[in-house]
Amino acid sequence: MNFAWQDIIRLPRLFRFLQRPLAQLISVLRAPKSKEGYAAIGGGSPLRKITDEQASALKMALETKEVPANVYVAMRYWYPFTEEAAHQIKRDGITKLVVLPLYPQYSISTTGSSVRALQNIFKDDSYLSRLPVAVIES
Repeated sequence: MNFAWQDIIRLPRLFRFLQRPLAQLISVLRAPKSKEGYAAIGGGSPLRKITDEQASALKMALETKEVPANVYVAMRYWYPFTEEAAHQIKRDGITKLVVLPLYPQYSISTTGSSVRALQNIFKDDSYLSRLPVAVIES
């Protein structure tokens, strides 16, 4: 996790210069415990596998209702990154997009930062910036 992001840790303007060093300190302190936790569940996060299964189930549910749709997985800190999903959406010529974050609840540091990242990618692209996007925030 990138603790330097202001969505995660908000320091007063006077102390913003400490943002990156604080983020690095937190990351260093958390790393051993995170490594131990991942080792206990088989060496890595099951998040990607679970997310892919959810995406597949969503696509099947939509097909059952005769709603043709592509489903894309985008992750903030691992593959496939949000940028990769955005490029695939563009390559596929998608004309409408529904964004469904799969966080268990709304938080500015999760859903909020993910939606903001997607908006930043889209605003700088002539095709994606015109794409109608609906966001299901929670």
